[in-house]
Amino acid sequence: IARLTTSNHESSSDDFVYAALNTGGFRVLDDDVDEELFRRTEYDYTSVSATDESDYLYASRTDGKVEVYEFDGNDSPSWDLIDTINTANYQDGSPDVQSNQVLAVGDYLYIANSSGGTLVLKVNDGS
Repeated sequence: IARLTTSNHESSSDDFVYAALNTGGFRVLDDDVDEELFRRTEYDYTSVSATDESDYLYASRTDGKVEVYEFDGNDSPSWDLIDTINTANYQDGSPDVQSNQVLAVGDYLYIANSSGGTLVLKVNDGS
């Protein structure tokens, strides 16, 4: 496991545990960590973050991209991919930047990159 984080979801009043699994993708688990609610395995993930009371989830990949998901709890907890942020567009054009950690705090997204810097983005409605 690369990183574990947690959040409390606003509309469902549930606590979620997010596990970035490097080559195993990432997973969202219930707060007892006994039920997997959501899984992505298409890429290698280093970090997953969501703020409390938010419908948005951010997952950083080893290829320098950060995926943005929106909560969809109509039938059961699920997340829909709504956007992908390419951090190379903000890092002097270097295509070899890896996103090591992503942290969502309020309206800001902090992305620690392998280039030695931290990218700070203001996010509205998840993106």
